[in-house]
Amino acid sequence: MQLHATEPFDFGQSIRALSRTGPWADERACSDDAATVAGYAEEWPFVATVRSGEEAATLDVDVTWVDEPGDERVVADWVGAALSLADDVEPLYAAAADDPPFRRVLDTLDGYHQVRAPTPFGAACWAALAQATPLDVAREQKRELVTSVGRVVERPLPAPPAHADEGAGGGSAETAASLLLFPTPRLVLTGAEAVERLFDDMKARTLLAAAEAFATEPLSTLETGELVDRLESVWGFDSWAAEFVAVEGFGRTDRPPRYDPTLRTAVEELYGLPEATDDHLDNFAQRYGRNAGYWAHYVRTWAEQRTETSTL
Repeated sequence: MQLHATEPFDFGQSIRALSRTGPWADERACSDDAATVAGYAEEWPFVATVRSGEEAATLDVDVTWVDEPGDERVVADWVGAALSLADDVEPLYAAAADDPPFRRVLDTLDGYHQVRAPTPFGAACWAALAQATPLDVAREQKRELVTSVGRVVERPLPAPPAHADEGAGGGSAETAASLLLFPTPRLVLTGAEAVERLFDDMKARTLLAAAEAFATEPLSTLETGELVDRLESVWGFDSWAAEFVAVEGFGRTDRPPRYDPTLRTAVEELYGLPEATDDHLDNFAQRYGRNAGYWAHYVRTWAEQRTETSTL
């Protein structure tokens, strides 16, 4: 199966983002030229290996079905959304002509398309688990959720890329490694008893409320403002959680996040500001228009890569 990305597009940038440690590291594995991802195409579990195609801005995707075969078109949509293949970053680059600091970011991330959470629902569950919880604890809780109501599969995986973080996924060549298949909303609702047994009352209620919303409502059709408002109304969600899911899960990049302290630190570093205020974000939003969220995502990604490089 071949997928097409909107140019400019550099799959190497995607692999570098996919190789990072983080909430989704145990759902994928990377080599220098390929990424293996796993999930559900509707209710059918799959593993897919993605590589650059022979033609520019194309990807070759090999799909393996864990059980019975499903619809590869659904996998195509899944991969296309996770890698933001349809995003057009050219207007962002054009708007940066009079922003020398950000031009440095573009030099580093040329051809990068946002790498999202594998699914919007996965982002919502991470938001539920991560609130007021140490990251290592939230990661272990996520694994418990997947092993209880999702799937874990073993597949031969290639060696990790040279730039990958320690523990970011992958193993030695042709070594079997486990990949988590994060459950669908329906699977979480079906496994409600397991969810209530695994987590405290607040986390269980939040996970099940999110599952109900994702299972019954066409959230992806909402405009960004409406989407954030609806997510914030999910039981247990706050403004940060709603914004996180809109950006990391649904790929909404038409406005910069307000509740992301990592972004503000990155803006301060890039532009030499003592403090990145709401007014600063508003000014950048005005400059970049509907690409303001992409500007923010690039700045944040640039800062994360600098941090990784400094710790290697």
